[in-house]
Amino acid sequence: MLNTDLHLANAFCNYFATITNSFKFIKLQNCHNYVKNFFQSNPRLNIFTKNKNIGFNLPDFNVDEVIKGLKALTSNSGKGESGIESSILIEAAEALGKPITQLFNLILKSGIYPDEWKCAHITPIFKGGKKSDLGNYRPISILSPISKLFESLISAKIMDYLESNFMLHEAQFAYRKKTSTEHAVLTMTEEWRKKLDLGLDVIALFLDLSKAFDTVDHEILLEKLAYYNFHQKFILLIKSYLQNRSIKVKINDSLSESFPINVGVPQGSVLGPLLFIIYFNDFNFLQTKSMNFLYADDTTMSCFGHHIDLITKEIENDLILVEEWLENNRLLINWKKTQAMHFSSSPRSKNIALNIDFNINIKHHKFISFKKKSIKFVKTFKLLGIIIDNRLNFEDQVISICKKVNSLTCLLTKGSYLFTNKIKPTLFKLFIMNRFEYCGSAWLHSVNEQCLDRLEKCFAKSILRFLKVNIFSLTGKDEFIFLSKFNIIPLKYRLFFHFCTFLFNLFKNNNIFTTKDNNYKKNQCITRNIYSEKHFKTNYGKYSFLTISTKLLNSFISKHLEKENLFSFKKYLRDGYKLVDLFNDSVRFWTE
Repeated sequence: MLNTDLHLANAFCNYFATITNSFKFIKLQNCHNYVKNFFQSNPRLNIFTKNKNIGFNLPDFNVDEVIKGLKALTSNSGKGESGIESSILIEAAEALGKPITQLFNLILKSGIYPDEWKCAHITPIFKGGKKSDLGNYRPISILSPISKLFESLISAKIMDYLESNFMLHEAQFAYRKKTSTEHAVLTMTEEWRKKLDLGLDVIALFLDLSKAFDTVDHEILLEKLAYYNFHQKFILLIKSYLQNRSIKVKINDSLSESFPINVGVPQGSVLGPLLFIIYFNDFNFLQTKSMNFLYADDTTMSCFGHHIDLITKEIENDLILVEEWLENNRLLINWKKTQAMHFSSSPRSKNIALNIDFNINIKHHKFISFKKKSIKFVKTFKLLGIIIDNRLNFEDQVISICKKVNSLTCLLTKGSYLFTNKIKPTLFKLFIMNRFEYCGSAWLHSVNEQCLDRLEKCFAKSILRFLKVNIFSLTGKDEFIFLSKFNIIPLKYRLFFHFCTFLFNLFKNNNIFTTKDNNYKKNQCITRNIYSEKHFKTNYGKYSFLTISTKLLNSFISKHLEKENLFSFKKYLRDGYKLVDLFNDSVRFWTE
C-alpha cells in the first residue's frame, strides 16, 4: 500500500535540495578573482587583511561554559537526527558537562565536524497560495540540540572577535547584540525623515535576493574568512561543518530519504546566519552613493537629492556595481520582487510613487529601467514585518495590525472554552498585545490621532470579545485601574511604556543611533534641557523619533540614565500611576 506521507516527504525533500540547481552562476574562478581584487583594492577591507596583530582561533572550551550552555537550551526544541531531547541535556547538564566539553574540544582539535550533526529534519510550513505548489511552503529546519549548543558557543566567540575589531559594517542589523528589526526600521526611516525635512526627495530601492542563504558558495565563504584573519585551523573546521550536509523532510510520522546539500549555509542553525552576514559584509564597502540598510539579506538602498532624475541616475549607476558584486558572489537579484518607493518633500505631491520613471519625464513613467528590467514604484512595501508607505504616516501598518488582531481574537475566542479565566489574560498578552507593540518605536510617533483611536478601539474590542469585559466607557486612570486586575496595561500606556524603555535602552547600550551625526547633542550652557532640541522645517521632522525622543529625554528619561538599569527604569514606570501621569505630561509632544 502506498504511503502518501512518505511519498510527499520525498517530493518535498527533493524540491528543497535542488531548488537552486536551475540558477545560473558565473565561473567560480572569475568569482575568486573578483573577491581577491575587491578585498585588496578596498582600503577599509584591506586594513583587516594586513593587520597581523589580530586573528581568530578558538581556544578550548571549559566545563563551566558548556554547562551554562546546556542549561540555556530550549526545553521544547526538536530532537533532530541525534534523537536526544534537549530536556534530557538540560536536566543532566551537571553530569554531562565534562564529557560534552571533552567531545567539543576533540572536534576543535581534529577539525572534523560530526556528520550526524549535519543532517537537518525539515517541516514544510504553508505560506499561502496553491497548496499543490511546493514553492508555497517554507522549510523549517530542526537540528540536534547538541549541535546547536556547539554552534552557539562558537558563534558567541566569532561575534566577539568581529565586533571588537569593528569588522562588521554598521549598516547590518541582523544577528548582532543590541540590534533588532526595530533598530533597523527606525534608523532607516529616520534617515529618510532627515532628508525630507531638509527639502530633499528620497528614493528607496528594496532589493530582493533569490534564496540568498541557499546560494552561499562555500569556497568563496572560506576565502573571505581568511581575509578577515580567521586562522587556517578554524577555517578547516568550518569547511568540515559545511561539507556533507543533508536534509530529511518529516510529514506526520514519515521521514524522507536523505538528500545532500552542497551549497548554502544551513538554515535553522545558529552558526549559519552568522556565516551569511560575514559572507555579505563586504557588500557594504561598495563605492556607491546610496545609503544601505540591511537585515541579513533584506537590503534597502536609499538615494537623496533635489532633482528626481539625478537621484535615479545615481541609483542606476549604483545598481551596476551592486549587480556586479552579487554576480561575483553567486547571489542573484529577484527582479520580480524588487521594488522602489519615492518619498517627496513637496507638500503638493500627492502620490509621488505612481508616476515616476526617470529617463525622460517624471509625469509619464512608472518604473526604473535597468538593463531591460523594470523596477516598479509602489505606494506601500512590507519590510521586516512593517508596512512602510510613501507618506511615512504608517496608516497601512495600523490597518494591518487591526486586521491581524481581529483575526487572532476570533481564533482565540472560538477556543476560549478550553482555557480558564485565570489563564486568558496571559494568552491575551502573549498572542494579542505583542501585535500592537511590534517595532512600535519605529512608527508610533508618526501616526495621527485617527490611527491611534483606531488602535484603541481594536484593543477594547479584542478585550471585550476574549475576556468578556467592556472598557469602551473607561478612560485614563479608571481604565488603568480596571485592567490592572488582569495585569494588563491599557494600550496607549503600554505603547508609551515600550517607546520609553526602547529609548532608555538605546542610550544604555550606546547604540549607533544615539552617537551618529550628533543625533543627541548635549547643551553646553546651563539650561533646563540637557539635550538640544532639533529645529525642523516640516512635519517629517516634527513627528520624527529624534524630535519626540529628545523631548522625552529632557522631560524625565535623562534623569534615570546614569543611576538606573533597564530593570529599575521599568519598575519606576510601573510604580502606581506613574505611567499614567508621565503619559499625560508627555502626550503634548505628539499633538502640539
